[in-house]
Amino acid sequence: MYKTPPYDFAAAARAAGGAGDTGPGYATADLPALSGASDGGSDPDAPLARNPGGVVGCVFHIGGEDLEVHTVATRRPQALSVLFPVVSKAAGVGPEGLVPFGARAAAAKAGTAVLAPGGNVAAVRLELDGDGDASLLLTAGEAGPSGLSRGQVEGIAQALAVQVQG
Repeated sequence: MYKTPPYDFAAAARAAGGAGDTGPGYATADLPALSGASDGGSDPDAPLARNPGGVVGCVFHIGGEDLEVHTVATRRPQALSVLFPVVSKAAGVGPEGLVPFGARAAAAKAGTAVLAPGGNVAAVRLELDGDGDASLLLTAGEAGPSGLSRGQVEGIAQALAVQVQG
């Protein structure tokens, strides 16, 4: 059985010019650093109920800044739409920002990071061998502000996508 290696977040941060102590988990809070979901639960209108798949989320930090990494895969396109609530909260945008961001991310070549408005959220479509759709989403900060530059957010997302594509 193939086991996906863990992210080397320190290497991804270095590759993107991120400075400071890096590591798994939240910088200051004692909260779970890993989460997952694989169905819509009891809500038939939940995103994963409408487009079956799964999401795995994990948290890393650079210095005092927390970064969330979500990997989502669904049976049909647009896997990233499952994570629109996460994008909305982190980027501080509503539908007027989500719809164009989702369209740009869906149209992007696999492996190319697409930034949300504000520059603190990046999505990278992942290459699949079979049917379905998959993306990696990186968020830094909430409601737009981040201590990382747009280029660093983009670079970390792309470096993590390369790692997960192995």
